[in-house]
Amino acid sequence: MMDFFKKNVTIPDELKKRKATGTAVLKFTADQKGAIQKVVVYYADDYIITIPFIEALKKSDHKWIIPDDEKLHDFLISFTVNLEMPAGKASAATQKQVFDSYRQRKPVWAVNPIPLDMTTLLPGIITTYN
Repeated sequence: MMDFFKKNVTIPDELKKRKATGTAVLKFTADQKGAIQKVVVYYADDYIITIPFIEALKKSDHKWIIPDDEKLHDFLISFTVNLEMPAGKASAATQKQVFDSYRQRKPVWAVNPIPLDMTTLLPGIITTYN
């Protein structure tokens, strides 16, 4: 699964341009054939963070193993996007861009309880771009 996301998550140019970083927590539902039925954003530092991961999830259709005798199954997964700093240090301009992006975040979170039912918690995915 980790390899799948490493190969299929594409960070959009807009996210790179903004030097956006952050975390998103998504719940998705798969049917008996492993096809994704719906995706719910539980939390995201900014909606733009969710886009590359939702797109990757769409590519994963029919790959989710569902326990026997279940018509639907839910999965919960967290994704984190980090900016790779050359030589471990960022220039003053890059630091300013990251800070500006952080200040302009518009967090997304669920305002009502969302039942988890039979949910499988998947390992977190960390993606780094430069």
